[in-house]
Amino acid sequence: MRLAKALILALALAMALPQTASATTAREVVTRAEFAVEEFLHHLEPADPMRVFVQNAFAVIVVPGMVRGGFILGFEHGFGAMMVRDTTSG
Repeated sequence: MRLAKALILALALAMALPQTASATTAREVVTRAEFAVEEFLHHLEPADPMRVFVQNAFAVIVVPGMVRGGFILGFEHGFGAMMVRDTTSG
């Protein structure tokens, strides 16, 4: 019972704290996502199946700044972007 109260109090305090603005603008998130995809493709061999999947995908979701954590309860937080291929220009 004491542990449950402590967890609820810790969760309430964490939600009350202001969030830091590290990559809040949409342009920054998109730029970081583009960089992450380019770096990912740069480190793959030309015949790697994952490179073929990414290059031929209709859309790719990238979350470059994902933060994960957990002890008893888990959490995830991050900003991401979904990059969609333009079918007319490729």
